[in-house]
Amino acid sequence: MTLADETKEVEKLFKHHQDEYYFHKITFLLSGDNMQTKWSKSPRKDRYREDKNIMTLNLVMQGFSRRRVAEFCGISHEGVSARLRKAISMLKARFPGMDIGTQSSQEDTVNITLKVKDSFSASHFLSATNGPCSNLHGHTWNVEVEVSGNVDPLTGMLVDFKVIKKALKGLLPDHKHLNDIKGLGNPTAEKLAVWLYEQLMLDIIENNRETGHEIELVGVTIWESPDAGATYRGE
Repeated sequence: MTLADETKEVEKLFKHHQDEYYFHKITFLLSGDNMQTKWSKSPRKDRYREDKNIMTLNLVMQGFSRRRVAEFCGISHEGVSARLRKAISMLKARFPGMDIGTQSSQEDTVNITLKVKDSFSASHFLSATNGPCSNLHGHTWNVEVEVSGNVDPLTGMLVDFKVIKKALKGLLPDHKHLNDIKGLGNPTAEKLAVWLYEQLMLDIIENNRETGHEIELVGVTIWESPDAGATYRGE
């Protein structure tokens, strides 16, 4: 379906559901019948930033999936979430006392912990020991990352799993010699857990800044074998 076809479909839905909007005053903020076309492709994007956020909210409230909204808007899945939060904040400021988001009030306080796992292969030796681990050897290391926070009432998620998976994958020293990595020193499982936690924390902070939704890095666990691992929780 082309952008023009999508626009026509959206316009029909707007007219059909105009009296059924959950946010009854949203249409007051829209600037015209052709806003969809202007909003999607206009070179003067700053002029329509506010309307883009409201339009995204309208699409979601009418039942469009976030994937489809993202395709229509030409933005990422996370970008849709960011626009929804901005639209909610704007409406609260524009219409004090307006009852926004009550259908998700129970979800507002739901705290969830998510876990993501990955693995990598790397060699090391432990110079501070006199046992067999002082010799060069390798492991297939398994990593588990835990993040927590409140579920976003608009998306029903804390964070997209792929966001954490991508950040973790970019940090794993796969097929590397751990003794050569700056900052690891004597690369024990304990030190590797701390190092990965600190590196991943930078990505979490940046994600929170970009999305406006707070998630917390709870801990990183490194397993050098199925029955031996170390966990660091930032303490």
